[in-house]
Amino acid sequence: MSLATLFSPINDRRSLEEFAFANQTSHLLLNKRLYELFNLVIPNYSIFPIPDDVDNWAAAHQQAHNDLARILGISNFDFSDVDFDDEEAMAFFVQSHGIVHREAEDLLRIGIDF
Repeated sequence: MSLATLFSPINDRRSLEEFAFANQTSHLLLNKRLYELFNLVIPNYSIFPIPDDVDNWAAAHQQAHNDLARILGISNFDFSDVDFDDEEAMAFFVQSHGIVHREAEDLLRIGIDF
């Protein structure tokens, strides 16, 4: 799974699962890179798979983004109240969430040989 998967529309259970896997992978890569570069250890929150009751998932996922924003000084949004049943809200979530991941991965040079 690549970062591009985080920008793909979420419109059924399969696309949600693909998003969740790519999201978890990105968070693990970011946490690994923070450790490699700065010896920082931040929690690996349980964000895969996304359960039917999303409240705990949303809180853990938001905390992961709060940690990244605090450490990296990057953009952050409130992802804790995402409504998976609202098409317009999901489109905003996918784009804003993907932008944050791209910003973090670019800053930490993930996927870039240097």
